[in-house]
Amino acid sequence: MADVTVGGAVGQAVGGALGRAATMDVEPIDRRLVHRVAMSEVYLTGSGVLGPDDYTVHAQWPRRHHFFSPERRGGDLVLAAETLRQAVILTAHRYYDVPLDHAFSMRGLSVELTGAGGGHALVPTEIDIRVGIDGVRSGSRGVTSFRAHLTFVHEGVVVARGTGDLQVLDSRLYARMRPTAVRSDALAPSSPMRRGVRLVPVASGTRPTWLVDMDLEHPVFFDHPLDHVPGMLVIEAARQAVDAVRGESGLSSSSFEGTFLSYLELDRPVLVSHVPGDGAGPPDDVLLAVHQDDRLAAELRLR
Repeated sequence: MADVTVGGAVGQAVGGALGRAATMDVEPIDRRLVHRVAMSEVYLTGSGVLGPDDYTVHAQWPRRHHFFSPERRGGDLVLAAETLRQAVILTAHRYYDVPLDHAFSMRGLSVELTGAGGGHALVPTEIDIRVGIDGVRSGSRGVTSFRAHLTFVHEGVVVARGTGDLQVLDSRLYARMRPTAVRSDALAPSSPMRRGVRLVPVASGTRPTWLVDMDLEHPVFFDHPLDHVPGMLVIEAARQAVDAVRGESGLSSSSFEGTFLSYLELDRPVLVSHVPGDGAGPPDDVLLAVHQDDRLAAELRLR
């Protein structure tokens, strides 16, 4: 693999800590390393090593996109979350030797847009991401989990931060865990939806609750057949739920924090409910709970 040493631009991007030179892989990112099929949905363009458990990843957000809104002031929350997902998975495969046939589960994920920066109308947005890894656990078959801390920088300005708690499952363990899982390509296709998700209000006591209607052939969320509801779709559903709670879609969410407790199956109803706040958090926070089969599957907080 061809390498090139880079320093200054990356170093300035995240401050003095990145002033050390990094070894950057300059070959195009193999789409398998980010679990994508369509090259158009791969947002990473390179990566490098800064030191032990310390990496840099370069991303490019498109000028325009059929789903994301990268030109939105402050950025697109779901695009940032998807870029985080790709960067964490790439790091696991490329630098922690996780085989390509292993499955990943992001048990915890957070992303916050700082409101700074933003894309240019005429060119793609170049993003430098610092990825710090801690809490690495290993077993007889290699790495089993770690936590990633990410800082996104555009033109020297921090535009987003995030974390990801990754669990690694080898193919045999995953198959044993999910013997009855149904894949998206085995289900009847739903009507096309531009956003990939539609929330349908349902009666459920005093809490506003919605049934999540999904487009199982959506080119972003179902870039390839899956046997569970993808986390990015859950984030988009949460964003729509927040709009419904606030009664206005103009106030875009700038942060997401989620704990995912179990897989969401594609062939059973998924419900999202607004949870009244306890007054302990910021007043702008919206708390949501995701249930399936009367079981709490995820807890979400958006601002």
